[in-house]
Formats: sequence, structure tokens, C-alpha cells
Amino acid sequence: MSEEKLDKLIDIFMDFKNEMTEFKNEMTEFKNEMTEFKNEMTGFKNEMTEFKNEMTEFKNEMTEFKNEMTGFKNEMTGFKNEMTEFKNEMTEFKNEMTGFKNEMTGFKNEMKDFKSEMIEFKNNTESRLSSIEGKLDRIERNQVEDTNTMLRVINEKLDNRDHEVQALNKRVFKVETEIERLANQQQ
Repeated sequence: MSEEKLDKLIDIFMDFKNEMTEFKNEMTEFKNEMTEFKNEMTGFKNEMTEFKNEMTEFKNEMTEFKNEMTGFKNEMTGFKNEMTEFKNEMTEFKNEMTGFKNEMTGFKNEMKDFKSEMIEFKNNTESRLSSIEGKLDRIERNQVEDTNTMLRVINEKLDNRDHEVQALNKRVFKVETEIERLANQQQ
């Protein structure tokens, strides 16, 4: 082989070696890129795992929130029921107060009527008292004369009764004496 061919062969070989070196370098670069890509994928996988964990935690928080909202809803329903009951009690109280107000209005009217009647009674009583006072004044003036007249009439009647009582006493004495005599005879 000639030197020329050998040089050519060496050139080919060197070209091939250079191409192989270049290919090796490209493969190393590709390997590095793949390692970098793998690292990025591992990072992405880790981020996805972290995201999944965050989503699981979020889901758990949402479940807890839902449970709290259900509890809150139940509390609000209870509160609504209590408010409805309170409203009903207030309506009942209002009705009772309306009834009480009506009774008080009736009582007030009765008191007005009673006051009117009392004023009328007072006026009538005052006029009667005036009339009675006038009569008492007349009676006081005539009382001495009337009293003397009554005492004379009573005295006359007592005198008549005294005679009758003496006559009755005499009769009773006679009857008692006779009873006594008869009682002594029987012994």
C-alpha cells in the first residue's frame, strides 16, 4: 500500500475518529441533556407528587370545610327554628298585650262610667244632705215641744198601765195564795 493510500486511509480513519469523537461528544451532550431531562422529569414528578399531596390536603380541607358548613347549616336551621319559635311567642305575647290593652280600655271606660255615677251620686247626696239638714234644723226647733208632748203621752199611758199592773198583781197574789194553800193541804 502506498503511502498515499495509507495517508488516505489515515485521513479516513482520522475523519472517522473525528466523527466518532464528535458523535461521542454529541452522545455525551445528548446523555447530559437526557440526564438533565431525567432530572427535570424527576423534579416534575416530585412537583406532581407534591401537587398531588397538596390536592389531597386541599380535598381533606374541603371535606372538613364541607363538614363545618353542614354543621353551620344545622346550627342555622336550629337558630331559624328558635327564631320562628321566638317570633311565635312574641306574636302570642302581642296578642295577649292587645287583649290586655282591650281589657284596660274597657276598665278605663268602666272607671269613667263609675266616676260619672259617683259624681252624680255625690251631687244627689249633697242635695239630699242639704234637704236633710233643712229638716234637721226644723226638727231641732220643734224637738223640745215634741219631746214634752211625747213625755206627757207616755206619762199618761204609764199611769193607766200602773193601775192595770196593780190590778194584775192583786190577782196574781190571790192565785199564788190559793196555790200555796192547796199545796199545804196535799202534804
